[in-house]
Amino acid sequence: MKDSLPRVDVFLPTYNAEDFLKITLESVINQSYSNIKILIGDDNSTDNTALIIKEYYSKYPDKIEFFINNINLGITKNCNKILIKSKSKYMIFLAGDDYLHKDAIKKKMDIMLQYKKTVLVGSGISHVDEKGKFLNYHQQKYKFTQNGNLNWIKYGMIWGGTGILVKRKHLFFSENLARASDYKFFVDHIGHNGEIRFLDENLIYYRRHSNSITNNKAKKMALLKDHLITRLMFFNYDYVTFYDSFFSVANFVLRPIYNRLFKKK
Repeated sequence: MKDSLPRVDVFLPTYNAEDFLKITLESVINQSYSNIKILIGDDNSTDNTALIIKEYYSKYPDKIEFFINNINLGITKNCNKILIKSKSKYMIFLAGDDYLHKDAIKKKMDIMLQYKKTVLVGSGISHVDEKGKFLNYHQQKYKFTQNGNLNWIKYGMIWGGTGILVKRKHLFFSENLARASDYKFFVDHIGHNGEIRFLDENLIYYRRHSNSITNNKAKKMALLKDHLITRLMFFNYDYVTFYDSFFSVANFVLRPIYNRLFKKK
């Protein structure tokens, strides 16, 4: 019998993820939501990531589609190659070192299908270490339903980017942004009137380790640069006022200074 549930594509870019990829793939394959396709794009890993991908494809050829780049394209171009492969109306975003609660996709799709105007569903995120030990909960900036992307424009990524479920538009990552293209991608998906919903459950596990961007100073600086460039792009959006665009840039620049000077230790 053909699965009556809409297909969800699991967006999964990888690079040197051999230490964590099996856990990531198992968490997706064992989802309680059955109609999924895992789209893997490996960006010319130098470890055993490609072997792991091929191993899982041999076990689950109906669940996995993949490609392995002959050269390293960088995060944004690799991600766009995955988007080209996607044939589904729905997509959930994941990284090669993060993983999902077994009901993550089902619970998010329940919301997506119940509220027809919804274009994006987020949830709580648990930070874990290399061994999966709980560290803390991600500090989500907003936890309520809202219309439009204004808060994203003014305050940045109001939810952690991993594990977000979207109703796909024909949009791609901006290749002018080497590392933080997902921020603009989500903003553009929401648009000025798209409905977004937050599920206040911790359904995603974000792994913090020595090679993650948050623990690498050079990568983190490149990430911040992309976020600033994205905010400057908002000045060209017809439906965003000059005040809101200016607030976006000012908040991004001044908030870290304020936190350093006044935030309680």
